[in-house]
Amino acid sequence: MSLAPSLADTEKTVCVDCRTTTNTATVNVQEKPVPLSPKGWTKVAIVSVLCSAQFFDIFNACASIAALPSIGTALNFTPGVLQWVLAAYTLTFAAFQVPSGRLSDLYHPKPIFCIGYLALGVFSILCAVSVHPIMLIVFRAMSGIGAAMTIPSAIAMIVQSFPDPKEQSTVLGIYGAFGAIGNCAGFIIGGVVSAKASWRWVFYIIAIAAIPFSIFAFFFLPAVAIEEKEKRDLDLLGISTLTTALILFVYALSDGSDQGWGSPQIIVTLILSVVIFVAFFVVERVTTDPAIPPRLWRIKNFAPMFFYSLR
Repeated sequence: MSLAPSLADTEKTVCVDCRTTTNTATVNVQEKPVPLSPKGWTKVAIVSVLCSAQFFDIFNACASIAALPSIGTALNFTPGVLQWVLAAYTLTFAAFQVPSGRLSDLYHPKPIFCIGYLALGVFSILCAVSVHPIMLIVFRAMSGIGAAMTIPSAIAMIVQSFPDPKEQSTVLGIYGAFGAIGNCAGFIIGGVVSAKASWRWVFYIIAIAAIPFSIFAFFFLPAVAIEEKEKRDLDLLGISTLTTALILFVYALSDGSDQGWGSPQIIVTLILSVVIFVAFFVVERVTTDPAIPPRLWRIKNFAPMFFYSLR
């Protein structure tokens, strides 16, 4: 007789514990961010917006090449300075991808992408209304920074929005293909527009497309949930070291054909870029929170993809 109450009490205790455990598990599951899996037209729209930025980033560089003769004549560029219409864009585009990627990692890729895309459009308008060579070169450099902000942030959003490995690979392939399409379209459209209308309309076209896309991206792209992490550092020393090395390297490549590859200026610049590259790897090895951890370089295809993205 005395065992019955004990068994009943035990069952009640077990049930209470079960409910408590279940509730706790439910709370834990709800607190953990769930990867986004867009469906249908939402998926198509996300891919379209992200790929459009890749298209116009590359289109911007290639279309300006086709427009260089018209730009040189209109603004009275000297032959040695004219190449900086292209070099200023490619230099900042290559150098600022790593800082942009770090900002996307620390905060969220969506605002970095939208700000960069908007900057690309706004500075394209300023390029179009330029009346002096230095003015155009400065705004081209600023356009390159805006374009650089869209690359790592777009890739981050693709990875977050499409967690399925097969689907993710497909979307990344489409994203890369839009860069190749922008390459071809830039030469064709840039040449036709600069010949039939004006070189200024090459940049107006970019602005007309980029600014609406950036506004649409701000309201439409999802704010993917990111797990809480410990406070991280921007790694200013590592980023500034790598950025300096890339700027010197791209400058040497851009100016080598004009100055001569055997000129002291180009040789010294190349040597300095290599030395600072080595310093960057040393900094990343000793810092507590590196922007590019040394272990990443051991991942298959990481190094080729890194340098390909700086093309």
